[in-house]
Amino acid sequence: MKLKSFIALACLSLFVFSSCGNEDDPVIPEPQNNKTKKLSFTPAPRGSWAYVNLETGEVKVEKDVNEWIYKQGVLLKDENGNVVKDEKGNPIYKKDKDGNIETTIVKTIPASEPNAPAVWHLAFHDYNVCTNDAAVLMTDKTDINAFKEMPMGEYAEDKNATIIVDMKGMMSVPFEIGCANTKANFVLGKWLVSKGMPPVRTMSDKVFSVRFKNGDYVLIKFKDYKDPTGKSKLIVFDYKLVKKTTK
Repeated sequence: MKLKSFIALACLSLFVFSSCGNEDDPVIPEPQNNKTKKLSFTPAPRGSWAYVNLETGEVKVEKDVNEWIYKQGVLLKDENGNVVKDEKGNPIYKKDKDGNIETTIVKTIPASEPNAPAVWHLAFHDYNVCTNDAAVLMTDKTDINAFKEMPMGEYAEDKNATIIVDMKGMMSVPFEIGCANTKANFVLGKWLVSKGMPPVRTMSDKVFSVRFKNGDYVLIKFKDYKDPTGKSKLIVFDYKLVKKTTK
């Protein structure tokens, strides 16, 4: 009897500890059986964010409520206080040792109350992008259906960033621009690289993997940044939202 009781107790203990240890252990989800969805929307204008809910496909635009700082370019002047101009008559701006135009702060608008939706996954300001407390990996694959498991690697979280939110004074002399201190994901931001002025844009053909704090993942493959006419901005991407599972 004592031996049988001991064995029964040992088996019961094994069952309890095994069950408790595995019940809620997160398992990296497998994406191959998840449906690929498509989403397209007009980017939010400067000074606003387009918040994207990947579960419902809803896109909600809200004003940027971060602190706005207005900066004015510093004009180069001669010893008499006159603005120095180039051969075409354009004013010349002072530059620092790194070749950047010097600016001075002329106005600050303090941050206001947060206005993001209760549920959102990604947010786009023009072509800039941030995540809802997630981390991003740019994979080496170009096919969103090529993944049998979620990719491993060094996922990058959002970082502090400064974005231009007001360009109405850009053509004034001296120029004036409004900037916001915000967050952005610089890895996911590689989906579209802009160089020069006017900007020449190059869209990445890679699939991005986004890992959220709750254990969900999403695979994203960007398809376009313009509408079919090529004249208007449009963000288009395919995605697979892969929900977490438990053992």
